[in-house]
Amino acid sequence: MRLLSEDDVVKVIDQHTKEDGRLDDDITCILEEVPTANIGLEKWLSQKIDDAQNEWDKYVVEEAIPERNAYLNVLNYLIMKGVIE
Repeated sequence: MRLLSEDDVVKVIDQHTKEDGRLDDDITCILEEVPTANIGLEKWLSQKIDDAQNEWDKYVVEEAIPERNAYLNVLNYLIMKGVIE
């Protein structure tokens, strides 16, 4: 699964490429401008959440509860920071 559209990446990179072929900024800053970045990340994380929930639902094991809670806390943090909706 691709998290970014190849066409979007090429378009943004082209916008930040100088005449001499060098980039005008750090690649991580440039990639933040890719419009599909958050959409792809959101879909990927949503799928991971669903997969994890389905896996945890198979077991009723108390030892897995702290791991599950930690995972859900990270996801809630990402939602609070606006990384995912």
